[in-house]
Amino acid sequence: MTTCKHRLRAFTIVETMVALVLTALAISFVYAAIRYVQRQRDTLSGQLDRYGEFNRLHGALQADADDADEIRYNADGIDFYRDHRAIQYLVSDSLCIRHEGIVADTFRIRVDSVGCWFAGQRLETAGQLADQGVLSVAIADRPLTITVSKWYDAATLIQLTQPTE
Repeated sequence: MTTCKHRLRAFTIVETMVALVLTALAISFVYAAIRYVQRQRDTLSGQLDRYGEFNRLHGALQADADDADEIRYNADGIDFYRDHRAIQYLVSDSLCIRHEGIVADTFRIRVDSVGCWFAGQRLETAGQLADQGVLSVAIADRPLTITVSKWYDAATLIQLTQPTE
């Protein structure tokens, strides 16, 4: 019987299989973690888009209120007037549309209700002068409120509230 004096040092098949199983487990954990992070990113991205739309609508409403000479309530939304130019916000259950002449901008946001007030009194009739407008909206079934205000100086207020002859 002869023995080999030069034995090669190597891993056994069992050691190799254990290493492959551990590597496969580590890779599967890393893959699961990456999928979890991607799902969270997609969820947050959707929420940011919805809240971004809310912020865009709020910014447009407040900018139009700041630039307007007067705000008037209409049955379907709010109108802003400046120098014989009208900007209308028309609302539906799933959209808010901003009309300025032939240009329209659409906000994909659900508006539940629109209310306008003048001197603390809620307006019920279309065409009345308003100093505050409130849109009740819903984002991901969470109710939020957008409030825009307009401060009139005394001369403008007298001119706008005088009955026309």
